[in-house]
Amino acid sequence: MGERGFTRSFPHELEREILGTLGQNDLTRTALVCRRFRDTSVALLFRHIARWSVHVDDDGDAVYSPLSTSFEAVFRVFEDTTLGRHVRFLDVTIALLFETAGADLACARPLTPETLPTVWKSMPGLVALCLKGSTPTGENLGLQDVTFPHLRRLRLDEPDSCIEFIMRHLHRLQNLRLPFDTDTEVTLPVGDLDVSVAAPMHYQGPFLAFMPLLHADSNAHSLVSCTMIGEVGSGIVPTLAPLARHESLRHLTIALRTNQTTMLALLRDCPTWGKQHKVDADVDPPWNRLMRPFPNAVNILPYVESWADEVVLERGLAWAKAIAETCKDAMAVIFSSEVGFTRTSAGPDSKWESDEDPEAVKLVYDELDVFVVYAVPR
Repeated sequence: MGERGFTRSFPHELEREILGTLGQNDLTRTALVCRRFRDTSVALLFRHIARWSVHVDDDGDAVYSPLSTSFEAVFRVFEDTTLGRHVRFLDVTIALLFETAGADLACARPLTPETLPTVWKSMPGLVALCLKGSTPTGENLGLQDVTFPHLRRLRLDEPDSCIEFIMRHLHRLQNLRLPFDTDTEVTLPVGDLDVSVAAPMHYQGPFLAFMPLLHADSNAHSLVSCTMIGEVGSGIVPTLAPLARHESLRHLTIALRTNQTTMLALLRDCPTWGKQHKVDADVDPPWNRLMRPFPNAVNILPYVESWADEVVLERGLAWAKAIAETCKDAMAVIFSSEVGFTRTSAGPDSKWESDEDPEAVKLVYDELDVFVVYAVPR
């Protein structure tokens, strides 16, 4: 069939859906076929600008590789804002925006806080935004007056100058990731915000930033995974009982710099769906009390800061058995990327065995790491 007959009878929507299954390399080739394919391929190429690619190897495992030329796509959008209408998912290192990553990565058109708002506003369909790294001294991201009507996932590694931006989008965010630097204390001024609709499905960030949402009448059915780090702070009621409202919660990480007494107080009235916690202990952790809120936990990743690896290797099996006395259905207890214990079936008669497969340990970690912008097919 000639091209003319093909383009007449083939629905454009179906054509776009088929091309949408291709990876970045294939789309660059289909863009050369004809004008119609070029328009569709370009829209798909700029739809998802990520820093990583992914492909499945011969063993069926996902393999991630850095996209060393992804910054070129970013600069194309910044230089030709008409391309911004295609962008849905954007992952960029902040240093690139301000030409601080080296002359070989410099943007052809310098970006400033005055020009950045125009660039951002050219992306009305943006769904996920990941801004990684820190902002150069004296600069800002130009997000003060910018609103993305469809934004659902957000990562900001340096949010201090973007608090108002976060608050404008908080009611619609499904995934929020704030900096993991425990020396950074970020607070969200909830104030008069209608927090009844402000509860993301996935949260990763400072404890103090999330507490105002926990202690308000937030949505009780949205939170699926939660990782809280940093300081507990003063004037905070020492309990995580408000998490009990979140019936969908499956992954809970409590990685706080606090003493064991405060940690036990925080966990005292906690719900039963958590899977992970962290304590700073200088003696054997009181596993029966620490795990009491989580009797239904299956995969458990406890972190004990003060123990050296050799101590965990020596006592880990006894710790796993102690945890299993409370968590009857626990199948894996992983203390680090090197030390873990598993069993083939639940129950008091099932034996624990050392897990010497680092890939199996990594799979448990990967389940808890929810990406804001996913890698693109290669």
